[in-house]
Amino acid sequence: MAELCETGTSVKLARGYLHPDDESAVQWCWDQVKPSLEDSKKMNGSILVEQRVDLSSVGLNVEGDPERCRIDLAIIVGEVAYLFDWKFGEGYVPRPKYNWQFRMYALGLVLDYGVKRVIATKLQPAAAEAFRRTADEFSDTDLMALADRVREISKACASPDAPLVTGENQCRWCAARDTCPARAGAVMGMPMHLGVEDWFRGIEPASRTDFYERLLVAYDWVSRARAHVESFILDGGRVPGFAIGEGRGSREWTDENAALVALRSIATQVGRNPESLLITKMASPSQAEKVLGTSKPIKEAMLPLIQIKPGAQKVVRAEETP
Repeated sequence: MAELCETGTSVKLARGYLHPDDESAVQWCWDQVKPSLEDSKKMNGSILVEQRVDLSSVGLNVEGDPERCRIDLAIIVGEVAYLFDWKFGEGYVPRPKYNWQFRMYALGLVLDYGVKRVIATKLQPAAAEAFRRTADEFSDTDLMALADRVREISKACASPDAPLVTGENQCRWCAARDTCPARAGAVMGMPMHLGVEDWFRGIEPASRTDFYERLLVAYDWVSRARAHVESFILDGGRVPGFAIGEGRGSREWTDENAALVALRSIATQVGRNPESLLITKMASPSQAEKVLGTSKPIKEAMLPLIQIKPGAQKVVRAEETP
């Protein structure tokens, strides 16, 4: 994406740098930002690609780490900055107004370039349609007030007596996540002596939120702890009562061509159609796009042929619902 934003070339020409599975995702992101880039050139805007913003005044830049606080794309036109950040994972990423990364990027643009407004857009091609492109606007007044809050948080974090606050988002990138006593405490604090279903239904809604937040932290901690212990055993470490065993195996042909000849003969002998041994499957829409391309005429031709089947229901944070 950085190459596309800087050179304006096509995704096809940049394909040598892409894994084939990523091409359609990159194409979608490029389709989203290209019009804004073209408009900015007409208005003599400034284009910033993978530009680092300085957040040292609020305690966030890390010395020696040049990759921190680096924006994917920002377009500055007058006193307005248009911020774009692409996310190629499938996991939930909050929209800009709920996302600390976006808010800090927006603050960095205010501090470094003196803009008055920042319109931040999250691009996530693998997300559900309603959440693929989400945008929010920030004012410099709100961001400077946020800067004061962040400055206090940074100062508190540097204290040896800093409070340990667990949570799915704040623990995700924390370097101390595997050794944090608060995370281990979340596990030990689970009401294991109670029937969770009846107990959970009987507590206040606010307490349910607190419990579920702690449950998510506990689940993550237990999963990572189990992975560490199993890795220790597989590397030869001794844990009495446990040993290395074989996982469930899978069957496969030793030689597919030889097997097909033999199986066709068997099928004929038992009165079955030998061709039924060869199973073909229709290409998915994404696979078809990799073969045919993603030009506008092809997309328009494919559109009436495609239906969106809803995914299985899952629990998400409230701001993720349409």
